[in-house]
Amino acid sequence: MTARRVSQLFIIIAGLGCLFAVGILTGYKYPGVVGLSARYQGLSARDSTDPANKGLSSLITETNDAHVFDIFWDVWELAEAKHYASPADPKTLMYGAINGVLQYGLKDQYSSFITPAIRAKMTDSLGGNDAGIGLEMDKNARQITVVTALVSSPAERAGLLPGDIITSIDDAYTEEMSVLEAASLIRGPLGTDVTLGILRYLDDGTFEELTVPVTRSRVVEETLSWRDLGNGIFYIKLRSLNPDTITQWTNAVSVINSSSPAGIILDIRSNAGGSTNPVLTVVSEFVQEGVVYKLDRGEGDTSEIQVSGSGSLFEVPLRVLVNRGTASAAEMIAGSLADHERARLLGERTFGKGVMQDIIDINVPGEVGPGALNLVVAKWYTPTGTWIQDMGIAPDLEVRSPASLTSAEDPVQDQAYLELTETGIETSQP
Repeated sequence: MTARRVSQLFIIIAGLGCLFAVGILTGYKYPGVVGLSARYQGLSARDSTDPANKGLSSLITETNDAHVFDIFWDVWELAEAKHYASPADPKTLMYGAINGVLQYGLKDQYSSFITPAIRAKMTDSLGGNDAGIGLEMDKNARQITVVTALVSSPAERAGLLPGDIITSIDDAYTEEMSVLEAASLIRGPLGTDVTLGILRYLDDGTFEELTVPVTRSRVVEETLSWRDLGNGIFYIKLRSLNPDTITQWTNAVSVINSSSPAGIILDIRSNAGGSTNPVLTVVSEFVQEGVVYKLDRGEGDTSEIQVSGSGSLFEVPLRVLVNRGTASAAEMIAGSLADHERARLLGERTFGKGVMQDIIDINVPGEVGPGALNLVVAKWYTPTGTWIQDMGIAPDLEVRSPASLTSAEDPVQDQAYLELTETGIETSQP
């Protein structure tokens, strides 16, 4: 082995050590996050005792074969020596190799390595140092896909819709990007424009390609709102799931309960998810006992998350509104209420995100700030054991949502109201 290869081998071993050891000890995670949706919220210290953190760091020692990386270095040196393009920066090659392990070796479209530059932009986003367009994204079939455009956001005003595929951001194609990389390119200085290439499939099976310029601005999202629709029917709109949702939910339900509600319409359309803690709160409001969702962390490490038993709307008829933008943790709510036969689902098939992710900070030698690993650590299942990945949850009754959920005419909400006022509301049956 050449001296250069020895030094490179030392670098990769040290890098992997940082990746799977130092990163685990010093990194961060989204507590309970299912769908990251490029929002970077709720970072807290990662628990190094988590079973999901174990196993990867033993890869090299378990092989007990110093030659396991020979083919890697053969390819590396051939690429450096014979590829027609100028030699790439070694760190760029290493970042690509890491993403190859995650996305192709593990066959995982959601896991990715986050470079220090992108991690720094995430920090800027948390600190309010740049602006966005109010767009929730995820990956579907390895394509950056719009989950939802937030209400009254630049993305909604530009006409972006759930299911739109983002093919390019300014002059950069998104085919090999992670969601976080795409988000970092979309965000930028307040008042500047970003141009998105959009592929939109139409109802007749055809598609159209669009070029959509959007002006970045500050986007403030209202998590929860509610109103009295009359005849004892109350409408609750949940736009996202974050730590503030629990307090807002508790306050809203307290006021609604004082009016002896005859029926509830829970609207989680275009809710891209977030923290799982509000999921437990919301489901426990309507289900007295049983499982909210099941977790599978691999290697036999499974668990069931149970309702709290402290709800107050067990006997109130319920309709839940869903669409293609209902994703991740929001799908947990829909799946749990449906499996417990506690609610009828109205609307459209949901997004289909059945995995949980952690973000782990990683020290990168020679860089001012850390990189990070966005890693899938578990699958989740509905109470009856359904994994919704890529197929979503079908509604009990399919009703097309309007292009804008702020439209004065909403056939999905109208259908829910009609059902609740026409079916003897005195029972708890959905």
